[in-house]
Amino acid sequence: MRKDKLMAVIRGVQPRMTEINFYSNFKRIKIRAIGDKKTGWVVEEKIPKNVEYINLPLKPAWFFDPIIPFLGPLHAHRSWKYLENLEKYLKDVDVINISDMFYFYSGQCAHLAKKLNKKLVAVIWENIPNHLSTYIPPYSFNVRAVLKNADLFIARSWGSVLYLRSIGVEENKIKMIYKGTDTKKFYPDFNYKTEKIRILYVGQLVSSKGVDELTKAFIKLSEEFDNLELWICQRSAGEPLEEKIKELSKKYNIRLLGHVSYDRLPEIYKQCQIYCQLSQDWKYFGILKGGNEWFPYTTIEAMASGLPVVATNVGGMPEQLGNENILVKQKDVNSTYKGLKELILNPQKRLLIGKKNAQRAKDLFDIRNQAEKTEEAILEVL
Repeated sequence: MRKDKLMAVIRGVQPRMTEINFYSNFKRIKIRAIGDKKTGWVVEEKIPKNVEYINLPLKPAWFFDPIIPFLGPLHAHRSWKYLENLEKYLKDVDVINISDMFYFYSGQCAHLAKKLNKKLVAVIWENIPNHLSTYIPPYSFNVRAVLKNADLFIARSWGSVLYLRSIGVEENKIKMIYKGTDTKKFYPDFNYKTEKIRILYVGQLVSSKGVDELTKAFIKLSEEFDNLELWICQRSAGEPLEEKIKELSKKYNIRLLGHVSYDRLPEIYKQCQIYCQLSQDWKYFGILKGGNEWFPYTTIEAMASGLPVVATNVGGMPEQLGNENILVKQKDVNSTYKGLKELILNPQKRLLIGKKNAQRAKDLFDIRNQAEKTEEAILEVL
């Protein structure tokens, strides 16, 4: 008889390496990660040895999926698709772990949890109270199924707690536990010397991440400083702004590093002096608030690496960053330019903020501490 508990971590796309590493730190619960390797932003090859990975394809929940054909693969999370043959891999687990509620695979897991008599844990990133997905079908069908069947909601920010309260989740089912990053891999190198000042961005090359504003602010700064470089690590290929960045890199000191494997990222952070994350709110039809930057892993990695951060005052980033970093207006090139220039001109301020960020990351976001808290919360419902 199996003594360890087994948890299936279900994601519609392949779970990101940051997430797989997080769950690999569990001590008493074994992990089976399940997702579609072909559909997603980053395909990772080096899965931790203590994590079982099952690659299942997505298939339309009904006869067609209108999302990807019209909006493209970057919108796979909103697609009307289920994971094929998922039930087969859930029969022997003790608990099913999903991310947020409106995804079709979340509704699929909620129904299977009821059918198979399994515990259901929902990890919640959403931070917009009364988000539209709660009420607009077909996504609302998935939300209702999760609300009905989930045993525990792990909110990854206080903004997520407010969202859960707004849709009527019972208080005793909510646990607020920050996610974590590996502070033994992502740590500062304050002795690193270079005449360059490198500004770093890690993420998707899409407008909602503020890449346009970042490049425009950098070009403006390049007219005043000849020792600047902009490094961009894209987390997927073939995105709308990729060709534009390539063209700009021919004229300006912009390095498009492409898809950098996760194990190389710590060294890249160490070679840079400022991190910039200019994510924006986005709206359905330009009117109804649809989403924002929930609680980005990359910002925490930058903090753990001792970098000061210039970020937009959007979503969960103010909660992440505390009071030490520079928050700027979204979609505002001039505001970004001023924030970056303040750090470029003041190396002592960069160092002071960087040290405080590294300590904040250790105190609040250490992967081992946060994994232990998460595992304990899940064991309480088993």
